[in-house]
Amino acid sequence: MEFLVLTRRISSDMLLIIWVTFAIADSVSAERPTPVQLEFFEARIRPVLVEQCYRCHNSSGRAEGGLAVDRRDALLQGGDGGVIVIPGQPATSRLLAILRHEIDGLKMPLEAGKLDRKVVADFEQWIAMGAPDPRDHAPSASELAAATAWDTIFQKRKQWWSFQPVVKPAIPEVQNPTWSPHPVDRFLLAAMEQRGLTPAAPADRRAVLRRLTYVLTGLPPSPAAVDAFLADKSSAAYLTVVGRLLDSPRFGERFARHWMDLVRYCESHGSQGDPVLHNAYRYRDYLIRAFNADLPYDQLVREHLAGDLLATPRWNIEEQFCESAIGPAHLRMVELGYLPKDALEDQVKVVDNQIDVYAKAFLGLTVSCARCHNHKFDPISQEDFYALYGIFVSCRPGQIVIDTPDLRAKNRAEMTRLKQTIREGLAKAWLESTATIGSHLSEGMRHAVEEMRRAAEVENLESRFAHNQNRLTAIESPARAVALQRRDGAGRDIGSGSLPVPYARWSFDRDGRDSVGTHHGQLLDGAVVRNGRLILDGIAASMRTGPLDRDLKEKTLEAWVALSKLNQGGVGVVGIDTPNGQFFDSIVYGEINPRHWMAGSEGYRRTQDPGGPEETAQPDELIHVVIVYAKDNSITVYRNGERYGTTYQKGALRPFLKGQARFLFGYRLTGAKPPLAGEVEEARVYTRALTPDQVVASYRGGPDRISAAEIAAVLDAKQRAVFLTLRAEENHLREQLKALGPPTEDPWAVAFSDARTNTASPLHLWSVLLSEGPPESVADWRMQWNKLSRFWSEELEARRAFNRSQFKPLWDLRSAQNREWFRFGPGLADAEVLEPRNGAFSLEPEGDDILQGIQQAGIFSHDISSRHTSVLTSPRFVIESNAIYARALGQNSQVRVMIENYPDPFGGGGTIVPGTRLKTDEFEWFRFDTTFRKGAHAYLEFTNNARGRAFFGGEQFLTSNHGQMPRETVVPIADLLQAEAPTSPDALAAHYTARLRLAIEAWRTEAGSEEETALLDFFLRRDLLPTRVTDLPQLRETVERYRQLEHEIPVPRQVPGVLETRGFDQPLFERGHHRRPQGKVPRRGLSVFGSDPLQTSASGRLELAEQTASATNPLTARVMVNRLWQYVFGRGIVGTVDNFGHLGELPTHPELLDYLAARFVEQGWSVKEMLKYLVTSRAFQQSALPSELAMRTDPTNTFLSHVSVRRLDADAIRDGLLATTGQLDLKMFGPGVHVYYTDKTDGGGPKGPLDGNGRRSVYLRVRRNTHSRFLETFDAPKPATTRGTRDVTNVPAQALTMLNDPFVIEQAKKWAVALIADGAATEQRVRHMFQAALSREPTTVELSLALEYLTELATEHGVATNDIPGNTLVWQDLAQSLFCLKEFIYVR
Repeated sequence: MEFLVLTRRISSDMLLIIWVTFAIADSVSAERPTPVQLEFFEARIRPVLVEQCYRCHNSSGRAEGGLAVDRRDALLQGGDGGVIVIPGQPATSRLLAILRHEIDGLKMPLEAGKLDRKVVADFEQWIAMGAPDPRDHAPSASELAAATAWDTIFQKRKQWWSFQPVVKPAIPEVQNPTWSPHPVDRFLLAAMEQRGLTPAAPADRRAVLRRLTYVLTGLPPSPAAVDAFLADKSSAAYLTVVGRLLDSPRFGERFARHWMDLVRYCESHGSQGDPVLHNAYRYRDYLIRAFNADLPYDQLVREHLAGDLLATPRWNIEEQFCESAIGPAHLRMVELGYLPKDALEDQVKVVDNQIDVYAKAFLGLTVSCARCHNHKFDPISQEDFYALYGIFVSCRPGQIVIDTPDLRAKNRAEMTRLKQTIREGLAKAWLESTATIGSHLSEGMRHAVEEMRRAAEVENLESRFAHNQNRLTAIESPARAVALQRRDGAGRDIGSGSLPVPYARWSFDRDGRDSVGTHHGQLLDGAVVRNGRLILDGIAASMRTGPLDRDLKEKTLEAWVALSKLNQGGVGVVGIDTPNGQFFDSIVYGEINPRHWMAGSEGYRRTQDPGGPEETAQPDELIHVVIVYAKDNSITVYRNGERYGTTYQKGALRPFLKGQARFLFGYRLTGAKPPLAGEVEEARVYTRALTPDQVVASYRGGPDRISAAEIAAVLDAKQRAVFLTLRAEENHLREQLKALGPPTEDPWAVAFSDARTNTASPLHLWSVLLSEGPPESVADWRMQWNKLSRFWSEELEARRAFNRSQFKPLWDLRSAQNREWFRFGPGLADAEVLEPRNGAFSLEPEGDDILQGIQQAGIFSHDISSRHTSVLTSPRFVIESNAIYARALGQNSQVRVMIENYPDPFGGGGTIVPGTRLKTDEFEWFRFDTTFRKGAHAYLEFTNNARGRAFFGGEQFLTSNHGQMPRETVVPIADLLQAEAPTSPDALAAHYTARLRLAIEAWRTEAGSEEETALLDFFLRRDLLPTRVTDLPQLRETVERYRQLEHEIPVPRQVPGVLETRGFDQPLFERGHHRRPQGKVPRRGLSVFGSDPLQTSASGRLELAEQTASATNPLTARVMVNRLWQYVFGRGIVGTVDNFGHLGELPTHPELLDYLAARFVEQGWSVKEMLKYLVTSRAFQQSALPSELAMRTDPTNTFLSHVSVRRLDADAIRDGLLATTGQLDLKMFGPGVHVYYTDKTDGGGPKGPLDGNGRRSVYLRVRRNTHSRFLETFDAPKPATTRGTRDVTNVPAQALTMLNDPFVIEQAKKWAVALIADGAATEQRVRHMFQAALSREPTTVELSLALEYLTELATEHGVATNDIPGNTLVWQDLAQSLFCLKEFIYVR
């Protein structure tokens, strides 16, 4: 230990004090130590001094602070700061304060951290006994080096009892062999006899049955079960009950709940928003099935560590999924930081927790203590920690598909054949249709010219219309304000809701003006106001206002909207966003789930599915949608005046600041495609949270359109005349526009209109060469052709050169590099891995379209179906650039840069987890900013949404330090220019036909080039070739069969898990600091089990599972049987069930522990068999009454001379209440029930029903930020780490809970109602209540007191004596009185 040098002036008085002190010390230490004292020093003190202190405080060259502790006289002498040990005087020995870190600057050991309080207590005891110390001489330098070397320390620590092989001992002989022949009893009796103890008498049969039933099922026995047991006088009666309880489904629920404590089971990640860990409940159900099926424990261990990797996993044949693959789900039940700036720091926290839970739950060791240094007491090195770290960090967080291979591949073979048939049929039909290309080119061009003339007329009329509108607006705006003031006054009063005046209101009477404020809308990209509605085309149209004129936080968004179509994804109606698109709140439709409304926000920070019904409104049917953002951070969605789903809290409300935000219509967020296709009748924004009554009032009142008559009424005569004239002109212009008709829908005309300005369009050739008449000569033809050809040749080369100079290739999935990536899920992992080819296509699952288009080469998740869930991830790499660029496509999917394995359940995006949600079915470039993530390890990941149709495709990835986007190097026109110049219109038409036919043939044989694919895709996406079922009747039957098979594909079932990719060795972090990496540590298990690195390129989880589950592992069986012993007897043979190391308690019956561990393995690791073995011992069936000798010599009942009385755990108390009152719902499995709470932190989900729907506590959802007050009161643990032993407190809050908790009161009332309905006589009813609540009959005294109490209750409630049998309040109070008895929550 390093001690600071303390310099001071020492007076003669101080010298005298020191001399006296040493004299006292010499007199104390002069006494010869006893053998017991020396043994204590050698076992408890010397190892700590050697391992923690010798290195810095020795007599062989390094005595920091002038202190050496490697010999007795030097230690007693002290250092520069004075004496630190005064034998016999622990209170004045500074060593203890130093070890407790109570002296600033003297906190030792310096590097290893504070010693455990038990170790400090050993030093205190050692000093009190006179500091006995046999060390007369200091070790030599070589001896010191050898003594302090880790290998030496490691070998010494390995001798600890728990690291020795399990050897099955002989059953001991006892003085009273007639008490019991059971081996458990023999071991216990031998220990009792050594201490003069005798076993207690057998317990009352009712008490034994109640004890047994609670131990094995966590429930009380029913009165009928008690009666049956008492009636069975056979010698096998008890064994029969044991067998029945072990076979009960309730057994699995009970022991699953025990196990959930070990793996800190949780269904959310905590922090801000408390995001859900989806499908976590399936792990809980897996545990219940596993324990009910008596899954061998070694198999359970293997499945928990590597169930997804086992060569022969367990299959649930009936339900068709892999049971084993669910086991690793517990690895995901970690707390995550909220969008951490340092993702590596969060990774360290996560992996540390995984290692901690693994080591404690399966091995009973505190391995995470070695993260910063070698373990202080156990043979666990810092390298051990990082060897395990490499195993766990090599795995990536994800959702695992658990369906059987047959289910995952359902209909795949036939659909693959049908798809090829459809490909052939399409190619044939397209080749036939090329015969009409020439006529289409001519007619399309003519229609395009006509359309241009029509468009010019429309433009002229619209210009006049706009001028007329501006004049009308100048008159209407002030008049509308006056009319609204007359109508609103201080607010409307409709029904029971008084509506405040909105902050902004858009009625779209004529334009996008705000009729009550200054937030006037600018119509953008084709948005128009027509017939009192904002018309949005779903292509690009939107409306945006100017900036806010005040801050806005609490608010209400409201709109009347008509959807043009129900199938829209992620569209916004009205919202508020910041100009940089960083923050927004919006009424959003169809983003998380198709056809559902939600409150949109950046990265889902304030978003979750409220759980409302699917939208069914017809096109043009107005829907009233309101989202209320309240001060308490709650968000409520309403549809047509009714609450839509449930109110929720997620994150904190975003303040939108004056001048820094604006209102937006049509997009959920600026630029976030797709835009809304629909019409907005009216929209309002309030600066307060409307109440439910106000929302109803607004819905009933409808839109506040101001009529022309209302406007005219507030104008003077002159203004009124002008107003009416302008209105008439408006109607006339509108009729003229209507007469011109809508734009042509002829696809060729539309394509030609675009081709005039779109130089990449293949039709641009025809448009340029023939729009003003064909070239006059062959030379002119060639000149024009060569001009275009040269332009595109130079343009594309310039683009390629730009891309080469500005970007570096990261991965190209079109090449063999795609084989380096990892594929998961039925859309990818189950498909045959082929080299990507151009021309990939997918079939539409419904509708008239057979397909939308074809794609360039890449990897696609929807080759067969968009119902297939998939994950595609890259190898791990180090970020070295400011940005990563992805060329991708998809719907309901995302592509992300995953930083240091951080899964981002919060949906933060941005610089935390750079990525984007994919909303396009054509390849586009996306840029991910990684400026602040340079140097971090990352991988790229595509995922899609399993809850709806979803797909993705990936092509290539680039990196760059510049901000520009990569340029497209494949354009549809390029393929047409790869030939000699045609010299006539017919020759040009023939050229189009020839090139298109070549592209179709190449597509048919899957041999198309990028240019051919682009050309063909152009014609397909613009409907220039037949792609509809109505146009291709010959393919109808095949397409319908394909779709029928596709609809039969089930939505994959998933569980949280880890994705196995490629393992890597983790660097050791110096002193645990994640920014100080040292050398890499090869992956392996703990060195106490073997130090050879794992020989695998995978993570090593499978090898770790085998090592942990091995029968030769000295800890695994011992730890588990000790846990089972604790569940049966209330305390483990090793009291510290999660710590079998040096700081753990020694076993009270070491031979018994090894006997049970050996037998556990011999009996096939059967949990049920071991439990049966324990509960059939006579020790378990003893009375709880101790003898006087036991109370005096064994007050803690360490040697089990009687059964210990123990309080039920929280789950058993709650379940017991439900069972006693007859309200217990024994439904098994499925998503859990939200807990009832009175307060919570951020997030945590909605409030559940008071009684949890009567479900057992194991089915209540466990959230980090929401807790059941009832369960917490009775010591239910927080899901942070392994809790093998729950706290057992006895505090006033528990008694108050049984008196005042609404759940208890409700159960008492329901029981009273049921008792009255049963109609039994009063005395019989009281007896039944005792039997149901306490599993016994009342004594005569108890019965008499209960009857008297009923009379007193009747008087208190003003109930006549004759009315007692039918009065609910009287019986409710009696019921609750029974609940308040200690006997109700204790077993004896």
